[in-house]
Amino acid sequence: MSPKTIKLHKQLTYTLIVQACSPILTIIVPTIIIAAFILIRIKIRVLGLIFVMIVPWFTVINPLSAIFLVKPYRNTVMKVVYKICLKSAEVQEIDSSKKQACVFEPRQLGSK
Repeated sequence: MSPKTIKLHKQLTYTLIVQACSPILTIIVPTIIIAAFILIRIKIRVLGLIFVMIVPWFTVINPLSAIFLVKPYRNTVMKVVYKICLKSAEVQEIDSSKKQACVFEPRQLGSK
């Protein structure tokens, strides 16, 4: 295998490890803790709510791990974000003492 293939293989392996561990951390552990508190008869109003709010993050962690841990995906996402940021910023030139500078102001919602 070429060095590039080995590097991509390592990135994919790390991604698969994160994706394999994410259900354990976001679904199984909170469920076991909630079940243990119920069996011990400890009231967990706020803590239970926090644990229940952790469970849906499983669906967010898996794609984000692929995007951030695999370099070609990360580079593509960064290019898209960069283009969106440039389109959403208005560039104004300021002429002060024959020097030109660019000032970026975020675009208001609803305006083009």
